[in-house]
Amino acid sequence: MSPYATNSQTSTVVRVSSVVFPLLLFAYSKLLGLDAMQRIPGAGEWSFYAAASAWLALGLYTCFRSSQTNKQRAWQLVLYHGLASSYLLSISGVAVPFTCAWSLFMLAAFAYAGFSGWLLSALVLFITAALDAFWLTPQSIVDITTTTLVAFMLGVVIVALAYRHNLYRSALHTSREAMTLQHDRLLTIINNLATAIIATDQQGIIQLYNAATLDLLDTNTSPHSKLIDTILPLRDSAKQPVYLTQLLHAATVTQTRDDVWMEVSGEMLRLSIIFSPIRALNTMSDSSDGYVLILRDITKEKSLEEERDEFISVVSHELRTPLTAAEGALSNIQLMLHRRDMPQHTLKDHLDAAHEQIVFLAKMVNDLSTLAQAERGAADMPELLNVRALMDDLYHQYRSQAAKKQLALTLETSPRLGHVVASSLYVRELIQNLLSNALKYTKEGEVHLSARKKGNRIIIAVRDTGIGISKSDQAHILERFWRSEDYRTRETGGTGLGLYIAAKLARKLGTRIEFTSQLNHGSTFFFALPAAAQQAALREKHKKS
Repeated sequence: MSPYATNSQTSTVVRVSSVVFPLLLFAYSKLLGLDAMQRIPGAGEWSFYAAASAWLALGLYTCFRSSQTNKQRAWQLVLYHGLASSYLLSISGVAVPFTCAWSLFMLAAFAYAGFSGWLLSALVLFITAALDAFWLTPQSIVDITTTTLVAFMLGVVIVALAYRHNLYRSALHTSREAMTLQHDRLLTIINNLATAIIATDQQGIIQLYNAATLDLLDTNTSPHSKLIDTILPLRDSAKQPVYLTQLLHAATVTQTRDDVWMEVSGEMLRLSIIFSPIRALNTMSDSSDGYVLILRDITKEKSLEEERDEFISVVSHELRTPLTAAEGALSNIQLMLHRRDMPQHTLKDHLDAAHEQIVFLAKMVNDLSTLAQAERGAADMPELLNVRALMDDLYHQYRSQAAKKQLALTLETSPRLGHVVASSLYVRELIQNLLSNALKYTKEGEVHLSARKKGNRIIIAVRDTGIGISKSDQAHILERFWRSEDYRTRETGGTGLGLYIAAKLARKLGTRIEFTSQLNHGSTFFFALPAAAQQAALREKHKKS
């Protein structure tokens, strides 16, 4: 914004003056006609009113023609200065009070044309005064000079004040634009944050909020001008009400609460709330001008923290037992090596015990690695999987293990079994966990592996004739690190992760493990996967070939 640009106040002054001044000119002309004021000899009374009428016509045009181009304004200034100069030279002379009104012409010229316009207006004044002094009334040269200088100085003062005012307005305008820009930037940042932000006044009435606040509250209703306690009905861990207004009024510095709960759409959310008083800069007052609150839903975060802590605790306990057993066996072997009469079979028994615990640890580490892969989705990439080929491969892999326990491992697959689109690693690991679990808890009889197509699904099942699962244990069988209290399960080593990992992998595959079991008669675990469309299977097979 230019420091001498036209503003509404200056335009108003110029437009009003363009009408008021000719009216005053009529009154002045009347005084001239009555010889009450000095005038140029020979000037007739008709010329007074003719000049005032011309001036009034131009003033009315200026006043009511609000929309004008720069060229039109320039011509108007030229006409005003021409009329004023002609009036002074032909009617009143320069040495009259009327000349001081030239300061308004200087102001108008400055408002519309800047300093160059002001200088031209002053130059016309001095030329008019010179013509009057040296051509028309040389006897009044002192009065003309004095009047001209007074008019000029008055114009300087008025223009200087207008210039200073415009500088102030320009700085104010720039400052407002900068503040508006910063305000818009801040609102854009706040509204794009995923964290809910609320600003209240001293009484806790909401004045500002962002889009994330509505997401947190699961509503489209504006909370503006509402009390914070009605919008956030909080409760602590003991289900006692927590009133935010009380916390805000008591806060002198930034504080955090992460032990509060709120019900949203029938679901209990645990919130983290950071609140702080707002104080104006450069003030020593302890009172606040309002409060700012930052809210986050930490329900899942806290749940994961609790699960992690529990997981670390259980894993530490489960690892400590075999490590202690292996360390004890190896310590005994170290002592036995110093005795010459120690039988070899005793050393072998202790070595076998240590080896068994090391194998158990290796199995647990493998299970934890599989669990970690499933948790982070490291093998989520689906592929076209030939179910019959997979079942044949697993059958041959576990047949020797079944034979060592004198168990029969059988395989049954329906004709035209087809394919599934799924992660090969997840499907293989899932069936392996079910097979290993069945072989582990079956002492005699058989383990039957089957795959059959039913409609547009392929059902894979593992049936055993093992110890079965009691009704009370069936509700917990898929839980992490859970093992039945049945003494027969304690006779076999296990990490307590096999079926939990199988259930986790099933969820990753978009299915779930189901089972039927009868104590002392065996169990059947099964899951279903959608069969791949025949056309898709043929296309995939053609690509590979």
